[in-house]
Amino acid sequence: SWTTPQPVTDFPKTGPFSDLAPPAEVTVTRQVLAEPTPDIVERTWATLADGTPLVTGMKKGKGTLVLFHVTPEATWSNLPISGSFVEMLRRIVQLSRNQGAAVANAEAAATSLAPYRMISADGTLVPPTPDARPLVPGAGPLPVTFENPPGLYGSETGVLAHNLLNAESRFAPLVRPQITVPVTTIQYAFDESHNLKGPLVATALLLMVLDTLAVFW
Repeated sequence: SWTTPQPVTDFPKTGPFSDLAPPAEVTVTRQVLAEPTPDIVERTWATLADGTPLVTGMKKGKGTLVLFHVTPEATWSNLPISGSFVEMLRRIVQLSRNQGAAVANAEAAATSLAPYRMISADGTLVPPTPDARPLVPGAGPLPVTFENPPGLYGSETGVLAHNLLNAESRFAPLVRPQITVPVTTIQYAFDESHNLKGPLVATALLLMVLDTLAVFW
């Protein structure tokens, strides 16, 4: 335990929380200390400002053991009641799902690529959602599906682009269909707003005058 609450520092680049920002509002006053071992640095997923491991993980059989070194309630730290805790759990769930897919199909896992960055609706690269599954490259083009959305698959050492369109795709403008019924062309998103500043100011002045006359009547 510490007399001064310890904040959380930047997440290690080699852990599953590497793309998350360190929670500035989270502090720790007491925790279970990790046993100092030669591989403690590789097993540390989150640390405090003084370098003490806060979250550790290690391979165990076909899975991974993850330990948060604080209690599940907010007596030792406010991490379990913070929004960052939810994001950290999502990363762990994503990690477990990817590992589960690898165990279920060892041959496919040897050549599969884990989701690394997905393309959002506004065209920016964002972390993968829990629904994204590993991509298994084949001889031909791979379709874009709900489980394999467009984006980058792989890791920091190398990625494969999974595109929404192929190289032959072309965008064409919409052509007005040839129909015989009468059609009226209108402006898209036509601005029908009116400036009411003048009438409202005039009405306020008129009410003020009427109120003044009523006082002296």
